[in-house]
Amino acid sequence: MAYVKKIRILHVAQAAGGVDRYLKMLLKYLDKNRFENIVIASHDYKQEEYRGLADHFEYLDMERSIGYRDLKAAVSLRKRIRYYQPDSIYAHSSKAGALCRLANLGLSSLCVYNPHGWSFMMQVPNRKRKVYALLERGMAFFTDQIVCISEAEKKAALQHHICKASKLHVIKSGVDIQTYRKRKPSNVQKKDLHIPETSIVVGMVGRLEPQKGADIFLKMAELLLQKRTDIHFLLVGSGAQKQDLLNFAGTHGFLENVHITDWVQDPYDYIELFDIAVLLSRWEGFGLVIPEYMLCQKPIVATFCDAIPELIQNGQNGFLVPKEDAKTACDRVLDLLDDKELQTKFKQNGLKKVYEQYDIQRVSKAHEVLFEMIQNQGR
Repeated sequence: MAYVKKIRILHVAQAAGGVDRYLKMLLKYLDKNRFENIVIASHDYKQEEYRGLADHFEYLDMERSIGYRDLKAAVSLRKRIRYYQPDSIYAHSSKAGALCRLANLGLSSLCVYNPHGWSFMMQVPNRKRKVYALLERGMAFFTDQIVCISEAEKKAALQHHICKASKLHVIKSGVDIQTYRKRKPSNVQKKDLHIPETSIVVGMVGRLEPQKGADIFLKMAELLLQKRTDIHFLLVGSGAQKQDLLNFAGTHGFLENVHITDWVQDPYDYIELFDIAVLLSRWEGFGLVIPEYMLCQKPIVATFCDAIPELIQNGQNGFLVPKEDAKTACDRVLDLLDDKELQTKFKQNGLKKVYEQYDIQRVSKAHEVLFEMIQNQGR
């Protein structure tokens, strides 16, 4: 049998959280007989979790904020590109995307970029949004293909004239259904989190940062506790807002009903405890946790923004509520708690949708086609 040279992909990732989970699932199902995968990541990543997934793993000093250290990071990354000589560089998230394209200037590697949510989709002042769009537009000239994880991302790119439609490749995100089906029952119990066994658990998974709306979640919690006292609220994640959230709950007298896990290895262990799953994002490139909720068969309340309506059809497999609207979110949670048949409907329809549309193996296959296509086409 003739030897076939593997396509070498250099993955660069700065933001952790959902991007980390996405990258690990993607690497797991990429054909290892056809692709060699190298991961260069920020120190927010855990090297041991990439053993068996990546052929090589290295750390690079990358920060989320923009600063003078970015130039040093780009120079260091350029040295590694020259060392590994990848066929393609795959940049995950906006910071990695900027560094990769700067580092790759004048070199021969092809460049694929996945923003995992455009920076100009964030709720920032209009002037800053225009600057972000301008930067993305300029960087797009040095990009061979841009992966959009939702139709909403592609639409936003076209509306902001980031690049031609031919450079945008939609590969909707997904979850690892096969691994979930084989996983052992969770050992995490309510008592481990100091939640009374008979309590209802309303939960949310996400970074404790403005994007995910954990502050709106707690405003909803306060309203719910005015209606029912048997509810506890579980936030699965870590982030800069943690102390502010705890202060809010303490000041408003319901701290004992709020539980924050910090970072966890396996969010599914905690999603399994939810009676109602919530995501109140202010902006969202995809919302990976929603198909995770669906896979766990949890009825969902989420905000109507960006890509989320692609995942949830209001009243069919979940409820959609306006952004920043804690009152409506509270009402929809109460509707679900009062209607077991509706809960069952949402669970069944959600599970059907995730099996039909959001299997990560489909995502990996689509990436294989993409990498081979741009390899064959060249520049």
